[in-house]
Amino acid sequence: MNDRFTYSLIAYAVAVGAVGLLLGAGIYYLFGIIIGTLLSIYKIYSIKNSLNRAVGLSEDKAVTYSQRQYLVRYILTGAIFLVAAFIGVQTLLGVFIALLGMKFAAYMELFKRK
Repeated sequence: MNDRFTYSLIAYAVAVGAVGLLLGAGIYYLFGIIIGTLLSIYKIYSIKNSLNRAVGLSEDKAVTYSQRQYLVRYILTGAIFLVAAFIGVQTLLGVFIALLGMKFAAYMELFKRK
């Protein structure tokens, strides 16, 4: 993964943030978009680093390491969803929509490579 992936995530966040504002979403929605985008960027680089490190480990250690990193990423995601839910529905929706940006950026990478 390179910086184009991060740029795609940011472009997606700007687009869904602008659409949200046009549809009357509040500042809490934008806050959710920002937090979700930062979480997405963290998760992408965490996955990249986990894969790079796991390649150099033995099979058993690589499996254990990868599972541990996976668990950390999803516990963090769950905690952010929980905090966003306490802040408000707009924040929760913003985080959710921003996390979908990972899928958008992945598809953009596929289309750019063709």
